Amino acid sequence: MKNEMKKTAGKLKGFLVLAGILLLWAAATEFGWVGPAYLPHPWEVATAFHPALIEGIAATLLRTITGFLIGMGLAYLLHFLAVVTRTIDFWDVQFAASRAVPSIAFMPLFLLWFGFGEEGRIAIVALTAVFIFLAPLQGAFQTLPREWTILGDRADMPNWRYYLNIVVPGTAGMLLGAYRLTLAICFTIAIAGDYMGAESGIGTFIDSARVTFNIPGIFLAIICAAVIGILLDRIILFVYNRLVHWGGKTMKA
Repeated sequence: MKNEMKKTAGKLKGFLVLAGILLLWAAATEFGWVGPAYLPHPWEVATAFHPALIEGIAATLLRTITGFLIGMGLAYLLHFLAVVTRTIDFWDVQFAASRAVPSIAFMPLFLLWFGFGEEGRIAIVALTAVFIFLAPLQGAFQTLPREWTILGDRADMPNWRYYLNIVVPGTAGMLLGAYRLTLAICFTIAIAGDYMGAESGIGTFIDSARVTFNIPGIFLAIICAAVIGILLDRIILFVYNRLVHWGGKTMKA
């Protein structure tokens, strides 16, 4: 009962904070505290909607989710190869340093390789997922009990079965933050990739609004991107709690 009341109170506080921000925003524009070139009226932002924004949101989400799934698969594959070839100690530093690589810097190169098609934009999102996720994956692997790391030899099981049945579930319980962070950054990179000649996307919509000085449209797209980012985080949290029910618990050998 108390937990439910706390949740209700938390939601009420969040609603009140949001309402307060909207009222302050409306007052600042209504009374001229801030010029419309810097902060348009909330109603102008709401009426700036255009069907192209929905199309752009769908395109950016498709690139985000596709690239995220491909990148996560590649990250696990690279880590699997490093584990089974017993070169994981050699690759430890490289995995740790991978997230410092600015993957967006590869975008011009990918445009030369793939042109202005979807392949290059999805590839840059996938590459981002690999770079961001490898370091926490290796960190989680290093914290597994020593008995688990040698179980594959003792049980005489195939490498792929050892990795899928022991390493993947064993590390997954410690990677919720990594999953959420990787998806969030993939979404950001997908929006940035929209600026590189995409026919549709959230970034494309914002860039078009910039050219036409449609400031309310820019604000609307930014708000939509923020809401979608929160929803993506809630979705991955929901999926994680359903699939990794042991997440966050201390695992002993």
